[in-house]
Amino acid sequence: METVNKLVLPAAILIASIILGGFYYASVVARQASAERGQQAKNTQVANFDLQTKCANAANRFFSNDGSIKDSTFRNTYEDNYNSRLGQCFILIRSDSLKDVGGDRGFLAIDLYDALTGKHYAMFSGHSDCSTATLVLEGNLKKCQLDGGVIWYSGDDITTPDYRIGFQGFANGSARGDENTLPQFMQKVHDFMNN
Repeated sequence: METVNKLVLPAAILIASIILGGFYYASVVARQASAERGQQAKNTQVANFDLQTKCANAANRFFSNDGSIKDSTFRNTYEDNYNSRLGQCFILIRSDSLKDVGGDRGFLAIDLYDALTGKHYAMFSGHSDCSTATLVLEGNLKKCQLDGGVIWYSGDDITTPDYRIGFQGFANGSARGDENTLPQFMQKVHDFMNN
């Protein structure tokens, strides 16, 4: 019995040491894995920043060369976005009329392109303000009826659009633009311009 008592204490110390060693090893492995995840996140952020920078440069070139209405009666602006979910660089170009276009104030054209490939994803033609209050004030309640937009999810603007809103020509039915046409179009374009 005395021999058993002499072995109990060393055995308990050995078992406790193994258990503590296991916990220590697990914590070291967890810290190492956390550090690796942190480094991967940092690498991803650097890569995303690099892609955003390349996208911004490509969008600037696209806008300067191809993307804006070359007419002094329009103010052309753009915004770019590298969409990491789609792996594409988009440029959204907005052209606002600075004066009456055919007796019409507030004319607006919006186009969405892939800044690297030139594919055309969306197009809107209409007015910047179609609120009922504005139309009543201008005395032209029908002004926005010809506003409309289209989206090609494939970027192939020669094919039939995947999404249409507002007026699409007399051959395509009786749809008309209204105060909701531009906001609904922009809501759909938002998917391209955000990750």
